[in-house]
Amino acid sequence: MQTPPRRTVRFAAFEVDLATAELRKHGTPVRLQEQPFQILCALLERPGELVSREELIGRLWGDGTVVDYDRGLNAAITRLRQALSDSAESPRYVETVARRGYRFIAPVERPEASAVESVMPPLVQAAPAKAAGRRPWALAALATLAVAVTWWIATRPGAPAPERAETLTTIPLTTEPGLESNVTFSPDGTQFAYQWQKDGDDEPHVYLRQVGMGDPTRLTKATEGEYSPAWSRDGRYIAFFRLADPQRLALIVAPVLGGGVERKLAELPPPDPKSRRLGGLNRSLDWSPDGRYLIAAAGKAGLADRPVRDALTGLMRISTETGEQNWIYPPVDSYTDGASMAPAISPDGKTLAFVRSSSVYERDIFLQPLGHDSQPSGPAVKLVSGGAAMHPAWTSDGQTIVFSLLPAFLHRVAARPGAKSVPIPEAGDGALMPRAAAVGRVAWTRAFGDTNIWSLDLGTGRAAPVITSTSIENAPEFSPDGRRIALLSWRSGTPQIWVCESDGTRCAQISALPGYTGSPRWSPDGQQLTFDSYSANGRFDIYTIIAGGGAPRRLTNNAADEAAPFWSRDGRWIYFTSTRAGRPEVWKVPAAGGAEVQVTRNGGMMAMESLDGQSLYYSRSDGETDVYRSSPDGSGEAKVLRGLLGRSFAVTRDRIYYLRPQGNGAALRAHVIATGADTLVKEIVLPVSNGLSVSPDGKIVLFSQVDSQGSDLMMADGFR
Repeated sequence: MQTPPRRTVRFAAFEVDLATAELRKHGTPVRLQEQPFQILCALLERPGELVSREELIGRLWGDGTVVDYDRGLNAAITRLRQALSDSAESPRYVETVARRGYRFIAPVERPEASAVESVMPPLVQAAPAKAAGRRPWALAALATLAVAVTWWIATRPGAPAPERAETLTTIPLTTEPGLESNVTFSPDGTQFAYQWQKDGDDEPHVYLRQVGMGDPTRLTKATEGEYSPAWSRDGRYIAFFRLADPQRLALIVAPVLGGGVERKLAELPPPDPKSRRLGGLNRSLDWSPDGRYLIAAAGKAGLADRPVRDALTGLMRISTETGEQNWIYPPVDSYTDGASMAPAISPDGKTLAFVRSSSVYERDIFLQPLGHDSQPSGPAVKLVSGGAAMHPAWTSDGQTIVFSLLPAFLHRVAARPGAKSVPIPEAGDGALMPRAAAVGRVAWTRAFGDTNIWSLDLGTGRAAPVITSTSIENAPEFSPDGRRIALLSWRSGTPQIWVCESDGTRCAQISALPGYTGSPRWSPDGQQLTFDSYSANGRFDIYTIIAGGGAPRRLTNNAADEAAPFWSRDGRWIYFTSTRAGRPEVWKVPAAGGAEVQVTRNGGMMAMESLDGQSLYYSRSDGETDVYRSSPDGSGEAKVLRGLLGRSFAVTRDRIYYLRPQGNGAALRAHVIATGADTLVKEIVLPVSNGLSVSPDGKIVLFSQVDSQGSDLMMADGFR
């Protein structure tokens, strides 16, 4: 009798022996019960394809056994995900197709085949209104990042990073409802402090907790919002920011073990006047090892009426003994001047890692040598570039820096110039703000959320979801005939342009470019779309594409970032924002290709012409900003309205509909162009994302709403 041939299937670090019904990870057996193993086999037989719930139920209970099939299948799927260290919220292997079934989404290898088989889901496909895969959204989950993250890209081109030998096992530190972020460890790694905004609370506060046990305890009883805690190296104190009002940020030092009172060390201008909304207070503090100094990110005084993009941060050294303040890097007036943020001091106190901007959308990590009294002792050198890098954190040995690459992925890099960064896939999507402890622990924020396209009937006032999935959907745009909607969607796993019917059905992916792709806008004849995408030159560029799909055509190829396009009403030009002048300004380029022409001179972000083509309306930032009007050549500029949220406005024949920040959500308002009358149309209680569109008949408004959001803290041990 011959021994049956081995039949193995491999994916990532796993190997499945179908003949012996064994699952191994790096050669080590992984315990997996029979039913979860049967599900795994069924998914591996058809990688990349939908396997229905009915098929799986028939495979598990085909003998007529009477059970609660749905509950039993859900339990088996959960056990399978636990064995694979996978999750439903950010799947790497098993993806849920809502109410329909499951799909295996990782590349699969069959070593016995004549050639290695690698099967992935199709790139362009029609999708149902409820699409597959729940993808975390850093910004929706952390309301403070809601505007900025939509502009930062997921990946950047470059040389491949070396592989890591170890595989990390991650566990949750917190799972309570609400927004949990900004973790910091006690020196021995047994406790942690963090910022928690509970469901229903308007502000976050600082909490303490034991690792692996116990309930959270409030550090203080203050009513004001508390942000960015940092544990001192001797374990006695926690420093944090308390936001008294938009102009005053108190730096507080509080004892951890009681027996003392908190002390206000200094008052600083906040990093920006809307810092609670835009994330200016994330990872903004760190202690020197001797406890004598704090390094803080802070802004300038008197900026409450300035656009958010002009209120830029610097790094300040503050004495914990006297409160004396000295700028290491003062705040700047332009992102191209290099705003500095996110300080992190090495364990030996000899090096400061921090983030510096090089453009509106670029963030690089620098290393600053420190000498006596934590003063700079030489020029800063660049460590990480070519991406939206944030939140550097030193490992306990001082040899490695962990950081987040926005929108939400963790990387690590040796703390020496020229080193290549390595992704940390075990952290999953939605990973932000890492922090390390002295015992080889690393923790981070895992953000998640569900954002959908909603429609509002202006006649009845009724709002309802129209394009939904378990991923991110935003930036909706009605076609000129009102029959289709273009949007940005993550349902394929990366941000791409999709087009759906106006009722939310028959959705199809249009673009398939690497990096971040968004901001779709229709041509006046409805035959083309223009959009922005991160391109091979390391910046955002403007593209056009046939509305039915095809090869995109790049219109811009400048060293600056160029984004937020919009067609002129005659179809001859495409307006866009560019940073080539040192700050965002509106430019335009012929739709057929040609030389770009600068339009605005005092700042400009998203621009759109009036329906008659005689006026140009534009914002000046991606935060809370104002709307201006000028001639199409930029002359005759005048402010039209205040309080716009990002790029969420639409111009009709006689009105400007726009979103204004209100509480945790927004207010949809209508501004009458002829009279200036401004009225409330609809209060939106939940957070919103960028984008607003009005149907050609003026009856329906589309907006993007964050229907669910949250963030937890995750941890990995044995990090080196």
